[in-house]
Amino acid sequence: MFSILKSLFKVDAKSKGVELRKNIEEAAGNEKWFFSYFPSLECLYTPDQCEGYREYTYMISCQVRNAIIKGFLTEKEYLSKLCNKCEQLIYMDDYGDLVYDGWLRELKKFTGKRDSEIISYLKSKTPHALVDALIKTERWDNYLFEDEFLTDDIWSCIDQIVNDEIYNTENFDD
Repeated sequence: MFSILKSLFKVDAKSKGVELRKNIEEAAGNEKWFFSYFPSLECLYTPDQCEGYREYTYMISCQVRNAIIKGFLTEKEYLSKLCNKCEQLIYMDDYGDLVYDGWLRELKKFTGKRDSEIISYLKSKTPHALVDALIKTERWDNYLFEDEFLTDDIWSCIDQIVNDEIYNTENFDD
């Protein structure tokens, strides 16, 4: 009996996930931040890749959030400057270990000066269907870096975007 209920819940979660993904594609498909981050729609998470709807909304929201923030950094012409700073400030010490201290200080300083602007941009660009899904699954504050446990996540997100850009890794492999 429990397995039947569980499979019915999974089907419902998958259909809600498919609908959310379709709504995001329709709302953001023509946005520059969207099509530059997702070169094809196959790059966007599908509900089959996650266990349930709450997990799916989290996974797809991380992708969308990174895409929007990368769009912000690109639009403001910060991304290439951040990449240069990152390459200048990370070095190998005498023991062969990479030292990130200068880069992390710079990243935190950069983010601290622009966090409200980044969050405002994020709010304005996030598709309404995703906002609704995140509110329903109680992840909206997390998405906006407003959860009390996420104080370092905004600069961590930017660090990931910068590293993806420098090392030319696939943006959609979050």
